[in-house]
Amino acid sequence: IPTLTSDTLSLFEKDLKERATNLFIVDFEKEETDLFAFEKVNLHWYLKNITRNPLTHLPDNDFIAFLRKFSADSTFQVNSISFPLNRSFADVDKDYETTTEIIQEKDWRFWKLTNDVNRLLILDMLQKEHRYRNIFLRGIDNGIWIKYTFERKQDTWQLIKIEDYST
Repeated sequence: IPTLTSDTLSLFEKDLKERATNLFIVDFEKEETDLFAFEKVNLHWYLKNITRNPLTHLPDNDFIAFLRKFSADSTFQVNSISFPLNRSFADVDKDYETTTEIIQEKDWRFWKLTNDVNRLLILDMLQKEHRYRNIFLRGIDNGIWIKYTFERKQDTWQLIKIEDYST
């Protein structure tokens, strides 16, 4: 389940104090989004409405446009990574101890991130003014736990860290 957040916590680790919220599910392949509108009534959440919209109707359209270009253009991708890039991971050869490797630009291989995070979840309470974006990729009962951290530097986004604690 890929989720986008501007906080260090996953959306699922927060207590929603809102009375209503919208959940967007981004389909990068179809270039559209499904919007699920929820309302809280007497401490219970209810689905009010479902609509399908183009990607331009997302609460963080600027970052989504960046992700699409990052995943489509290898030159843009390399220029949008803060090298040397830190990648931390659970090292299976060291009993899942956290290991950090440094990836140099010459060692980078282009990858289409939108394939990995297709069906990305976004809540409308995303703090757009925040300078960080985290994409959490979590599995359910399968050991997947990956976090991509992006930082807004001047007028563009940069991938600054990858953490993969998947087991």
